Amino acid sequence: MKKILVHLIILFSPTFFAQVISGTVIDSINQIGIANAKVIIINTNSGFTDSTFTNSLGNWSYDFSTTLIGEIDIIPSDFLIAQNYPNPFNPSTTIEFNVPKSGDVQILIHNILGQLIDSHEEFLNSGSYSIKWNARGSAGVYFYTIKTDKESITNKMVLFDGGNGTGLSEIYRGNKIQSHSFNKFVTVQASITISKFGYISKSINTTIIGGEHFNSSLITVHHNATLIDLHNDVLEVLTANPSYHLGTIHTTHHTDIPRLQKGGVDVQFFAVWVDPDKFDSSFYFDQSQAMMNIFKNEM
Repeated sequence: MKKILVHLIILFSPTFFAQVISGTVIDSINQIGIANAKVIIINTNSGFTDSTFTNSLGNWSYDFSTTLIGEIDIIPSDFLIAQNYPNPFNPSTTIEFNVPKSGDVQILIHNILGQLIDSHEEFLNSGSYSIKWNARGSAGVYFYTIKTDKESITNKMVLFDGGNGTGLSEIYRGNKIQSHSFNKFVTVQASITISKFGYISKSINTTIIGGEHFNSSLITVHHNATLIDLHNDVLEVLTANPSYHLGTIHTTHHTDIPRLQKGGVDVQFFAVWVDPDKFDSSFYFDQSQAMMNIFKNEM
């Protein structure tokens, strides 16, 4: 019976990271979109910061795939080893692997007789790595093994022509190897701060998967503060002119409640003040009481 050797070639590709987020920013009072509000986005894992602005309707969007993805340190969920490349090779080849937990990692190279040809040991944090082997030894079949304190995986590689290289190189951070368990979204811990001159800034701490829409409202500094106005003569106007009322908006003279509301005044103080040039001191109390009665009627 003929034996057929089948080589299964698996292509490994980087994680696809298409994470677009969006939002709408409105004024908390009039509910109208705020144009040109600045949206600052911070990857809280890496500290990477970027920003965008709202359009004329108060809408914004941001694509992580072209920006923050380069700063995201993706932690693999499985211990995996990719097939070395190129394979067959001469004189060097690269081995990529994932380490899901921090610990000591051994890289071992054996020939077909089981003899140890090369080795490297190093403490690695969880992540994705690569190491290059500059072959030393005769042409033939070799085996590379990656070992942790709990797991070990061995793959075969073929060296053409033999080599007299320097052996295993340093270990480098590399792209994460794909597996079935990686077919899920990558999450990003982010802080989103929205600001606009004249408004109180707002911050959102969130986990981003992709496709989120953030509705935000900003309150003006004016409406957030308590604005107090003091009038010491409007009660005189009310006393002298029975047709002048606080509840009716006016365009002349003194003040009224509609204009106070429109101006964002939160507290209004009315001082009862009797003009000494118009009233004798013996009438101060009576006049002040009359002014208070008019004010109570207005309320």
